[in-house]
Amino acid sequence: MRQTGEPNSSMTGVIGAVFALLLVGGIVALEAYYYQAEDDENARKVVAIGSDELAQARAQQLVQIHSYRWIDQKAGVASIPIDAAMEMVVRDGVRAAPAPAPTPVPAAAASISSPKKGT
Repeated sequence: MRQTGEPNSSMTGVIGAVFALLLVGGIVALEAYYYQAEDDENARKVVAIGSDELAQARAQQLVQIHSYRWIDQKAGVASIPIDAAMEMVVRDGVRAAPAPAPTPVPAAAASISSPKKGT
């Protein structure tokens, strides 16, 4: 060891750099821990608790997909349970839906899009 009155500047620099890296690493680790704890609390307090409205809506949807009911009785449109519908699709296949009727083009739009004769 040197017994001079001068401080060892290279050793001081190395120790300072090591402590700076440890400080930055500690800050990053604490920040990661904080955000993880925040996400856990959010999931526990907000996401895991289902509201009464949500529970009622889910129960209503379950009733709708598992029961027979009329959608439009005059038009003869009914709803059947989803299990029965899936069995029918497997058994009979999917029927192609009719092609939609073409939408008419307004006269103003037709005159803009079609070029005039003689120009």
